[in-house]
Amino acid sequence: MPWHIVHSSKHGTARSYAEILAADLGTGAHPLADPAPAGAPVILVAPIYAGRIPGLAELRRRSGEPAAAVLVGLMPIDSSRRAEVARAHLGDTPVFQVPGRIRWAELGLRERVMMHTLGAITRLRRRRTATDEQFLALLGTDSGAVDPAALDPVRAWAERARR
Repeated sequence: MPWHIVHSSKHGTARSYAEILAADLGTGAHPLADPAPAGAPVILVAPIYAGRIPGLAELRRRSGEPAAAVLVGLMPIDSSRRAEVARAHLGDTPVFQVPGRIRWAELGLRERVMMHTLGAITRLRRRRTATDEQFLALLGTDSGAVDPAALDPVRAWAERARR
């Protein structure tokens, strides 16, 4: 049975990654609301927002645990915080991280206020990490892009897992 690729995407970045991955694996990309066929292994493509993975609880209710997850986020891929979030929510599920993007004009007022509040809190820290500095540098500026090459490890894993 082919992979069932689902995405939870508010601004389109996770959807873009899901569509690229689905095309590469010879299947389709589906919104989270579309139920997976019985027995189909699911790969979830979703953002990380403030330590949460939107759509994960709904996916578990509908289809069970994902076979793998592709997490999209602004923080560096090697960020220990992203790894902690992934482990906390997904346990032993294979997790892949890809770079996200932000377009300030697409954010709602609540999202902009939250980002600037996090920025103010981060600026008050006495000892900032490299991740803190990267976060502060992106505040108020558009950054990032969808990088199809970032999906290479996911494609390789999916091909091995289907054998």
